[in-house]
Amino acid sequence: MAEHYLKIANESATNVSSLSVTNCFTADYTLYDIRYSVTRPSGSGAATLVTRLLDNTNTEISSNDYESGQFRKLYVNTGLETSRTTGVNYLTYLGFLNVDSDNIHGTLSLANPYENDRYTLGYLSNNSRGMDSDNNWRAYIGYVGLKLNTSATGIKFYTNTDTMNFNVQISAYKAG
Repeated sequence: MAEHYLKIANESATNVSSLSVTNCFTADYTLYDIRYSVTRPSGSGAATLVTRLLDNTNTEISSNDYESGQFRKLYVNTGLETSRTTGVNYLTYLGFLNVDSDNIHGTLSLANPYENDRYTLGYLSNNSRGMDSDNNWRAYIGYVGLKLNTSATGIKFYTNTDTMNFNVQISAYKAG
């Protein structure tokens, strides 16, 4: 049995409020790895970073049908936190960029979101700086998902207020 792992998209943009990668999910692959890094440029305002899936017309799926469950850990002497969200209108909350040069980086692995016969499930591993007033790093691990039987063909990263520098790379895997 042959296995195939292929980079299918590499997108970047500077000083923008969002970055969409369209038509990257197809029926051809089983699993998608989305690697991302986002940096707050000098002079940009504080911003929250989230993602949404895009449907087959490249329109954001913005219904309140996303869910996530995550463990979070500050890189200081604090305990483990848990977070569970249901009925929100974004795939995952990636972090808060509070001061210049704050950054977020991680990997989101999605079971093929193009398939419309089941919910989309993903695994998130994320690090972000600027989550608290001391600008400590925080790690996230957990699951995310879309509770709709719908086909998603792309993904959008966006901030709620200001501009960021985005770098997104998507790879696909298929066994068989």
